[in-house]
Amino acid sequence: YSQSMTPDGRGPWARVLTAPQVPSLSIASIVARLPFGMGGISLIIFVHAHTGSFGIAGLATGCYTAGFALAGPFLGRAVDRRGPRPVLAPASVVCAIALVAVVALGESSAGTVPLALACAVAGAAVPPVSGVVRRTWPGLIAREDLTHAYLYDSVLIEIVFVCGPLLVGLLSAVVSPAAPLFVGAGFVLFGTVWFLLVPVVRTEQPAPPEHHTRAGALASPAIRFIIITGIPVGASLGAIDVALPAFGAAHGSTSLGGVFAASIPVGSMLGAIAFGAW
Repeated sequence: YSQSMTPDGRGPWARVLTAPQVPSLSIASIVARLPFGMGGISLIIFVHAHTGSFGIAGLATGCYTAGFALAGPFLGRAVDRRGPRPVLAPASVVCAIALVAVVALGESSAGTVPLALACAVAGAAVPPVSGVVRRTWPGLIAREDLTHAYLYDSVLIEIVFVCGPLLVGLLSAVVSPAAPLFVGAGFVLFGTVWFLLVPVVRTEQPAPPEHHTRAGALASPAIRFIIITGIPVGASLGAIDVALPAFGAAHGSTSLGGVFAASIPVGSMLGAIAFGAW
C-alpha cells in the first residue's frame, strides 16, 4: 500500500474517491441499485403478510431472482449494442409497474401464480446498473488503481444491501408491508434517471459491433466456471433472504428480518475495505 502512494502522499483509495465524477456516480448508482437491495426482503414480508405462508413468499422471491438472472444477460447485451439509456430507462418503468402490480395482486387476494409472474417480471426488468457502473471505471480511473475501483464498487453494492433491508424493516414496521414495494418502485424510477444523467453514463456509446458466438460471454470456460461455482453461494444467500424474516417472525415480527439481513453485508463491506488496504 505504501509503495503505491503518489508524490503528494495520496494512496489508491484516495485517488479513486477523488477522481472526477466518482462521487456523483457513486451516489446515483446507490439510489438506482437500492430497489434490488430491498427486493427480496420486501417481497418476503409482503407476500407472507397476505398469504401467511413463507413457502409462497419464498416462491415469489425465487421467481423475482430467477427473472433477474435469466434476463440479465439479454439486458447486458442490449446495453452493449444500444447504450445504457435505451435499455435502462424502459426497464425501470416496467420494473416499477410490476412492483406496484405485486401490491395490487396481493391486496386483492390473487392466487400464487399471478403473484409469482408479477415478481418474475419485476426481477427481469431490474435495470442492469451494476454492469454499466463496472464498464465505466476504466474511463475514470488509472489502470494501476482499477483493482481498488472495483473493490470500491463492491463496497457501494454492500451499502445497497445494508440500507435496503434496513429501509424495508423500518417501512414495513412503521407504515405497512406494502410500503417498501411502493418506495422501491419510486427508487427504481428516480435512481435510474439520476444515474443516466451522470456525464460518464450519459455520453457512453454502444460497443463496436463484434459477434463471435451466440454464447457470448458463456463461451469463456472461466466465465462458465465462475457461474457454476457461484450457484451454491447464490442459493445460500437466497435461502437466507427467506430464513431471516421467518426467524424474525418467530421472535416477534417479520420486520426484524430486515435488520438481520442488513448485518451480513456489513461484514462483506469491511472485508472489501480490509482487502484493499492489504
